[in-house]
Amino acid sequence: MSPPVLGHGHAEHRFIVATIIRVPIAFDPDKREQALKARGLDFAQAGEIFAGQHFSQPDTRADYGEERHITVGTLQERLVVVVWTQRGEARRIISMRKANERGQARFQTHLE
Repeated sequence: MSPPVLGHGHAEHRFIVATIIRVPIAFDPDKREQALKARGLDFAQAGEIFAGQHFSQPDTRADYGEERHITVGTLQERLVVVVWTQRGEARRIISMRKANERGQARFQTHLE
């Protein structure tokens, strides 16, 4: 099937408008090094997760003395889970790991 020619038939156009806002990322250098060694994940690249398609929810698993969030998104074509807290304008990364099956399912549910 040939694509519609301007002026002949009907053409459907879809536009996606996105605003990408880079948020500052902060982290403990020692924890970053541990994640790099143990999981091959770099806290310094967490901004890529927030810039892409992701899902966030409050982390209510325990009382941490601060408001924490769990975000599921992609980093280098891998689905990852990031736990973070807001510190001023920066998102301070607490942990990062590959998403398990539950995290993957949750992410897919929120994409649909």
